[in-house]
Amino acid sequence: MHNTEAVTGKATFAALKADLDRGLADVAAGRTEVFDRARIVERVRRLLAERSRGV
Repeated sequence: MHNTEAVTGKATFAALKADLDRGLADVAAGRTEVFDRARIVERVRRLLAERSRGV
C-alpha cells in the first residue's frame, strides 16, 4: 500500500468513526425513532412519484 492510500484509508476510517459516534450519541440522547421499514418504503415511493411528476 502506498502512503497516499494509507492516509486516505485513515481519513475514511476517521470519518466513519465520527459518523458512528454521532449516531450513538443520538441514540443515547433519545433523538432516534423506531425503525419502521414500511414508513421508509412509503416515503421513498412518494418522493419518487413526486420526482417523476416534476413536483
